[in-house]
Amino acid sequence: WSSNSNELFFMKDKGGNENTQIFKLSFETPQGKIEPKEQQLTHNDKVKYSVMEQPKDNPEQLVVMANHDESSRMDIYWLNTHDGKLTPIFENHLNLVQMKFNKQGHPVIGSSTNLDNSYSLYTLIDGTWRKIIHTAKGESIDILKVNDAKKLAYISANIGERDKQQLLKVDLMTGKYETLHKDPKDEADVYQVLFNDAGEPLAISYYGGRLRTYPLDTEFAKHWDVINKHFNQDVEITITERNEKNNLWQINVASDRASSLDYQYNAINGDIHLLADIPPSIQPELLSPRQSLVYTARDGVKIQAYLTLPKGNQRNLPTIILPHGGPWARDYWALDSGYFHAIAQFYANRGYAVLQPNFRASTGFGKHFLNLGNNNWGTGSMQDDLTDGANYLVEQGIADKNRLGIFGASYGGYAALSGATFTPDLYQAVIAYVGPSSLVTLMASFPDYWRPYLGQWFESVGDPLIPEQKQDMENRSPINFVDNIKAPLMLIQGANDPRVTQVESDNIAKKMY
Repeated sequence: WSSNSNELFFMKDKGGNENTQIFKLSFETPQGKIEPKEQQLTHNDKVKYSVMEQPKDNPEQLVVMANHDESSRMDIYWLNTHDGKLTPIFENHLNLVQMKFNKQGHPVIGSSTNLDNSYSLYTLIDGTWRKIIHTAKGESIDILKVNDAKKLAYISANIGERDKQQLLKVDLMTGKYETLHKDPKDEADVYQVLFNDAGEPLAISYYGGRLRTYPLDTEFAKHWDVINKHFNQDVEITITERNEKNNLWQINVASDRASSLDYQYNAINGDIHLLADIPPSIQPELLSPRQSLVYTARDGVKIQAYLTLPKGNQRNLPTIILPHGGPWARDYWALDSGYFHAIAQFYANRGYAVLQPNFRASTGFGKHFLNLGNNNWGTGSMQDDLTDGANYLVEQGIADKNRLGIFGASYGGYAALSGATFTPDLYQAVIAYVGPSSLVTLMASFPDYWRPYLGQWFESVGDPLIPEQKQDMENRSPINFVDNIKAPLMLIQGANDPRVTQVESDNIAKKMY
């Protein structure tokens, strides 16, 4: 969204593939009436275009990434916001997946994911990309902010002896870095860092079971104290926008039983008021509290999870295990922080207990926890974490062991199919929503330009081009074990899903007959 020109830029596809086009929506207000006008800026349906940035001092040019000139390579271009003209910036032979640009829209720093599941950090010096950091396998780098004038960058990284991602300051000329902050509880990776207009960090957040924010600046700390005293109920607060010219901040306040609300904070006088009063479609008091808990898996690993219980009776309940997708993602506490949180409330309203585990390989809990998921899909510890979560609720007297179900989408759909085939006596009902039934056909579905970025996939799932790895993938593919299925199974599939294609559901449905 460009506030200077009242324009909105967005991407959309035509369905059934991963190629996206870029559009501009301008807003005119003749006689005070808003009239949106849509303009398509790109026109090649065989290309995937994505917007990376709108430079502050060059707003008429969008920085975009696209496989426009080479189908297997995502290059960088300027896209003119008026006439759609593409101007090449550089050919991305380094396979940079993340980049930061200066105020004019020129690249300054970039990171690549490598086929051995490592990361490399590059900086552009005198027209040449120079590698300044290369991580070990399984480590990661996230570029947060760049200060081109000072030749500094702030990154979140778990390199070296660090398990959790920490906030690091990097000298772009030498590659030397230092830790500025790490989680005081050693519980979670860096979740979010708030910067001022000068590019200096003001606050840092971590997210274990709940959001925690630590001020890094004395003046910000005073404002943060005022804001938290105003919202003294059980909520999670984030600063989504700060305007240093007029001293107005936008604040998002999230709850487990209501959609988040946006407020404006006046940093001069401390005034806080609601920006838009949107009545909820369901009254929050009708919904159930969402609690964060930790249980211990069979091998001693601690698993954080969210439990939603129905009002009234909370013992010996029919229970649904609801694993998230990804699997390199995670669930959060707030109601509108995930698609399936509303589903959890729906089932709780019908008398079910719902458990959403952040099983190993979930992001945000450190590199060791993330990499414990490698080669553990389906028949390994990732699935055991779900089984152990179900058994934990049974042991606590919450779940009825004879009324357990599993429901998930994407990776969660694969986990549901794995539950049906690899632990057939555990669940009495299974719903797989866009769930891959074969790891081999899943990997084969990736387009050409994905292959340079598939290091994490090869490390954790396998490469079907290597015979012994392909066999292991077959051994973890539910489609090869349909004879084990005992529970009723519902398959939900989108015909135009480009990531988990319709063949995944069609094939297992056919094989079951």
